Amino acid sequence: MTATKTFSIDPSRVLEQLVRIGAAAAKDGVRFSGNERAGSFAGKARGHDIAGNYQIDGAQFVVTLTTHPAGFFANANGVFREIEKWLR
Repeated sequence: MTATKTFSIDPSRVLEQLVRIGAAAAKDGVRFSGNERAGSFAGKARGHDIAGNYQIDGAQFVVTLTTHPAGFFANANGVFREIEKWLR
């Protein structure tokens, strides 16, 4: 099952934000690859396999999870909360 969420980003700082996201995600065991328009990510974060892709359109950072935990405490919303932290 896939899950999608759109985050707001500063379109004038896309590359800087992608570098920040990639560095923060790597600390959690997730590797981002791609460019300022689209890419993918995969890894094991907090003991759970996650994978997906992203697309950037102006101020929208659209993330689609293709692999994520499906439990009560560990689920797609938890992954999206982590991605939101990576954006800061």
